Amino acid sequence: MLTEALALLAPAQQLRCLDWLADASRAGLLAVDREPLDFGAVEKLARKYADQPMDFAGASVVILATRTGIREILTADRRDFAVYRLAGRTRLIDVLGQ
Repeated sequence: MLTEALALLAPAQQLRCLDWLADASRAGLLAVDREPLDFGAVEKLARKYADQPMDFAGASVVILATRTGIREILTADRRDFAVYRLAGRTRLIDVLGQ
């Protein structure tokens, strides 16, 4: 799985890989669930939360939550996900943290 593979890379390496993936996506070479992957949005999130730092896996969860409207997540990374926001400053909900 791409998400897990990128999680093994250092943040700078992730950004370089995301840049390449964004180019490939714009060229129509990549798709998930019949929708183009928005690696540009993943890269923007990774840069926005660079002080955390947000990895590819975390950015993927935020993008998927934004796409689907599903806010409930299960994570061991509670500190970072407490900071991440969806559009409208909406928080993700850790189902174990309730």
